[in-house]
Amino acid sequence: MKNKTLIFCILIILTAVSLNYYFATFLPEIFKYFRIASLALAVAIGISLSFRKGPGFIVPIQLLTLAMLLSILVSYLTWGQSIPLGFLITIPFLLWPIFFILLKIEVPIDMIEKVIIIFGLIYIVCYFYQFANPYNVMFNLGMVDDEYRESRGIIRIIFPGAGVIWLLTCMTVTKLTDSASKYKFFWFILLILGIIIPFMQATRTYIVPTILIYCYHFAKNISLSKKIAISIVLVIGGVFLSDFEIPVIEGILEQQEKQTEDGTKDIRYIAGTYFLTEFSPTPINKILGNGMGHERSEYGQFIDNLGQKGLFIPDIGIFGIYSYFGIIPVIAWALIGYKVYKYKIPEKYIYIKYYFFYIYFCAITGSTFYHIHYLISTIFSLYIFQTILYNKKKTLLDKIRKLDPQKIRLLKKLIESKISKQTTQPI
Repeated sequence: MKNKTLIFCILIILTAVSLNYYFATFLPEIFKYFRIASLALAVAIGISLSFRKGPGFIVPIQLLTLAMLLSILVSYLTWGQSIPLGFLITIPFLLWPIFFILLKIEVPIDMIEKVIIIFGLIYIVCYFYQFANPYNVMFNLGMVDDEYRESRGIIRIIFPGAGVIWLLTCMTVTKLTDSASKYKFFWFILLILGIIIPFMQATRTYIVPTILIYCYHFAKNISLSKKIAISIVLVIGGVFLSDFEIPVIEGILEQQEKQTEDGTKDIRYIAGTYFLTEFSPTPINKILGNGMGHERSEYGQFIDNLGQKGLFIPDIGIFGIYSYFGIIPVIAWALIGYKVYKYKIPEKYIYIKYYFFYIYFCAITGSTFYHIHYLISTIFSLYIFQTILYNKKKTLLDKIRKLDPQKIRLLKKLIESKISKQTTQPI
């Protein structure tokens, strides 16, 4: 790369617009137009670079891009939503082609990590500022109008852009135990914040994967007896904590009890059943999805009316991406999950696998497969994974090419001789 500073600045801007500036309410209108224009340009460039073959995650990314483009057409044909409105509502979620831009310019992994750290720190600072000033809504997901109020025993602020803090938390766990990593105290502070923030947000789907990742990472290299001892301590600690009158924990437990008692009356269950069985008007929609609805279209207004009744597509997990974009993204995410599990990567990059544990765990009831809060961090993670795999193969090929032709012929003869001996041995 000729100009790393320029690439870094572009990454900063691209990440900021992808996260919608953490839904900051104080920015002027011009930032909205700049965001849409920047994302449209990035997507157009990415699509032009996506017509390629290759291993790793290239095919799943192509499938995700194709599914979202088709959904714009489907929403026009079956719901009557205009193509321009379909494009406008879909473009913030159609970020997958950015993956091909990163591949093209070969962004260094350490540069991606710096961007993650910067936006993770911004997330932390903005979250605590908003928590300290709940009556002045600075960052809003559309969940409140004028102020944040107490819920589940705490001022509950579900801060936008959770994917970045998840990825930073996973990176923190890995860096802290990496002998080659510096700034241990910095990573230790982030490790503490990585568990505090999910509890402050009082969200079970954030808390559980964080605890599981922490426990797995720090326990995976110790003896079985120590693992058993730690497990017993954690269980006892959990029992004692549940007995204490801690408002946050009481609020979480009460919510869990309420949903358990509701059973099939739970609104998520009702929403999931409706969007799977009644929402799609034609067989085409059951295959290619319905597309996203813009608020200025009748289709978008219909979805808003469903939301007023408590039926939200983002609340039904993987069924949500199916309702919006059909069966193709489900296949793509199955491929991604298989490849993430199958491919081995160096221990210092194991945080990528931890991050995808977050994504798949929270996709049970959330929108982590397609929402803008997680897209850019997911794209960064896939790019890092792809780069690691490609560089390993490229290094091996470079070594083979540098071998002397005579040595290659000798190596070939040795391999052929070994195979011949194995096939002639009696059974």
